[in-house]
Amino acid sequence: MRPMSGSSVPYILSEAVDSCIQVLTLNDEKKANCLSSALIGELHNALRDIERDPDIRALIIRGAGRFFSAGHDLNELSESSTADSRSTLFNACSQVGELCFDRFDFL
Repeated sequence: MRPMSGSSVPYILSEAVDSCIQVLTLNDEKKANCLSSALIGELHNALRDIERDPDIRALIIRGAGRFFSAGHDLNELSESSTADSRSTLFNACSQVGELCFDRFDFL
């Protein structure tokens, strides 16, 4: 598996099972793979990369450790100082879902 970013902590790992199946692993096991802005950003980038590859016909998204995902990062949400910053996080999460469904629902 390869990390999707150059950060010291890759939040998304990507692995090609074969030429048409891609596996993305949410990789923040210490926080139960909660959807932080960093994880969402890396997931968005990984999905964009997959979207550009016409050979990929199936996508598996899984979580490292015991949990798929605990949901939004509540610490990050509580630290957000404005409604706009919280709205930005929710919108980014929605865009990730749309990328999944737009690309793969017709296969």
